[in-house]
Amino acid sequence: MQTRVGNHFRRMEELIETSFLGTIVDIETIGEFGRVKGGVLPIGSDYLQRYREMKITAVGMLFAGKMVIHVANGVHSLDTFQKTAVQLVSESAEPRYAFNKAFEEGCYFWNSGHEFLEFDYELQRYPRERKESVVKSLNIDNYGDPFNGKGAKCKDAFLSDDLNGIMKHNRACLLKESQILAMRGAERLATKWLDLDRI
Repeated sequence: MQTRVGNHFRRMEELIETSFLGTIVDIETIGEFGRVKGGVLPIGSDYLQRYREMKITAVGMLFAGKMVIHVANGVHSLDTFQKTAVQLVSESAEPRYAFNKAFEEGCYFWNSGHEFLEFDYELQRYPRERKESVVKSLNIDNYGDPFNGKGAKCKDAFLSDDLNGIMKHNRACLLKESQILAMRGAERLATKWLDLDRI
């Protein structure tokens, strides 16, 4: 495993055996989900507005025998890091996999300045399926995740400058997602409810 610190991000690289084509992408964010009167926007409803306030704090990718994770080097680096995050995802090898492709696509859209990049496959089988429920049902290892599958803890970790914790969590997510892909596959989904005219 190699790590290095850049001006606006930290980078970790590790060789990991893979047996799939393309790239598994997992991002971490800071920000709140879009809201409507009475609560959070429903999943699938006004898909893009739901992710409008999200800023990407970490991008992890697993592809061709390699895992690479980039984490923004603190709050002061967040705006600059968005350009790096967008470039990393857009240059990743196809097909692209995400546990919840709407989340990755929506965050990418807002942080790229309204570019749309469609992910090819989704690992969850139905909206709101929790990754940790799948991990438990398939008896998948925790892979040393310091947040035990609770991605929301990355927000507090980022604000308290626990970038190593975010990297460990993102690493664990990628490994869990690779196991989900290997054990039960993924569904090829087209984004059906994207409405760019409403932006």
